[in-house]
Formats: sequence, C-alpha cells, structure tokens
Amino acid sequence: MIKKQSDINEIILILQDLYGKKNWKPDISPLDILIKTILSQNTSDLNSFRAFDNLKLKFPEWDAVLNSSLENIEDAIRIGGLAKIKSKRIKEILKIIKEKTGDLNINFLKNWEVDEAKKWLLSLKGVGEKTAACTLIFGFNMPIFPVDTHILRVSKRLGLINDITLEKAHQELKKIFPPHYYYEVHLNLIEHGRQICRSNNPKCLECKLSNYCNYFNKNLILKTIGNKQDNIDHDKLSKLISAKIDLDQLLIELENENLIKRNIGGKKDNLTITELGIAFTNINKRNKQEIIKNLLKIGYKKKELIKLFNISKKQIDKIKFD
Repeated sequence: MIKKQSDINEIILILQDLYGKKNWKPDISPLDILIKTILSQNTSDLNSFRAFDNLKLKFPEWDAVLNSSLENIEDAIRIGGLAKIKSKRIKEILKIIKEKTGDLNINFLKNWEVDEAKKWLLSLKGVGEKTAACTLIFGFNMPIFPVDTHILRVSKRLGLINDITLEKAHQELKKIFPPHYYYEVHLNLIEHGRQICRSNNPKCLECKLSNYCNYFNKNLILKTIGNKQDNIDHDKLSKLISAKIDLDQLLIELENENLIKRNIGGKKDNLTITELGIAFTNINKRNKQEIIKNLLKIGYKKKELIKLFNISKKQIDKIKFD
C-alpha cells in the first residue's frame, strides 16, 4: 500500500494535470442532489442523468412528486432502472423531510457538523454511505469523501486501500487525502476510472499513474509475458519491465545484454514490443534517447523502436553513440 504522503501528493497533482483543478460550484439544490444520487444507484451515469431530467421535466417542484402517484413517478424514472423501488423510496424520503422540517428542502444541514448531518441522512430509508456523502459534499462542500465503484476500483489497483468493502473505503480514503482536496480528488478519480482505469481492459499503457500502481507493477507483468513464469526471475524482471519506478535501474539493466537474455528466456525476441511499451511509457526525451541507444546496441531494429516510441527514423539517426 502507498504510505508516503509525497506519493499521495504526486497522485493528486497528476490527476490535476489530467482532468483539471476542481472548485466547488453548486448548480442544483441539496435536495436535488440527494434525489439525483438515489437515482444513480445500481445504474449507469447516463441512465441516471436521464431519469433525473425526466423526473424534473414532469415534476418541476418536489411538492408535485410528493403528491403524485407512485405509478407516475415510476414512469418518469423508468430509464434509470429499479423504477418501482426508487419511486417508492423517493416519495417516502420527501414525505419524511416534509414532516420533520415543514418544507421540502434540506438546507438546514449546512449548519450541522458533518457526522451529525451524515447520520441524519443515513436515517432515511434508501440512503447509504455514498448517497449521504455525495449529498453533503456536492450540496454543502462538507469535508467528506464519497466512494463509488470507479473510485473503489482505482484505489484498490493503486494500492491506496486493501480489498475492502465500499462502506469501509469511505472511512479509509478520507484518512489518505487532505480534506481540502476531497471534492477535486473524488471527481478526478471517477474520471480516471471512466477513461483509463476501466473495469475491463484498463488502458495501463496510457496511464500516468502507473508509477504508483500495484496492479500495473505486479499483476500486469505476469499477464504480459504470457505466464512463462518458470523461466523467469520475477524479481529482476520486475525491475526491468516496471522500470518507470526506478529509471536509473532500467538503464543499468538494459546496458547488460546478457542479463536481459537470461531473464527473458534466453532470446532477445522474447521481450516483446508490448513489454517494452509498458516499461517506457511517459518517460522524458533524454532518457528515451539513452534507452533507444542501449536497445539498438543489443540488437533491436530501428523500425521496432520507431513504432514503440512514435518517433521518426531521422530522430533515431540523430542519437549519438559512444
């Protein structure tokens, strides 16, 4: 697991570079956020957004939803899935809020402590950890860290948390990130999970966080080399393929042709372009030139390296050899 605060800070900055800084800007009411998050449960983002838009289009005011039949509510949110269950929950929640506050809003929570506000929301049937946390951070900018399936997946792969439940992840991740970054990191981790660290076929070769990723540096290595585990010194091969962790070590390893051959089953050709791509993604220009030089020395062809590094033959020809 990642324990160094410097690693956490780097992850925050890399995500920031990729997806931007995020400042809290409430665009809908806290009650809208609560209902919208309920609709997001067990469905895709696209379908939950459509369900919420349909609901607001049919019922511009929450009073109209409260006074409507379950069938009409269900019909409005059907595209979001589980419409029968969610329509009942939404109506019950609106009824409880009206009975307890005399109004259909939850703005009073902004003056409460975060744990107290969370406890109140959790008392509503159908509101769990994620829904309560999303309501509080998006509705009031409270220091709480919601965790969805994207964040859970990315965090486990990075090694930020162990293989724990979604509920426990809320508690663990809020200890890891500084509170003033909760809002931004929440949104950026979700975006990273959607674009790069997908559930199936993650784009590990494109990932800017692979320096810090347990999944990349352990599991993917064995998958990439085709499970030829008996012929490979795992310890040395890890140094070679996960070279972005220690670039100086990579250069040392690459300069020793015999070591490469010994660790990749005795033949240079067994080290594939895919494996090299994993090792060299995102390194800087100067280091790429050094690595290209070393690879040419041990027999790799220029056309292979042109494809690997997305550079021209002219650029390779400019590299000076000792």
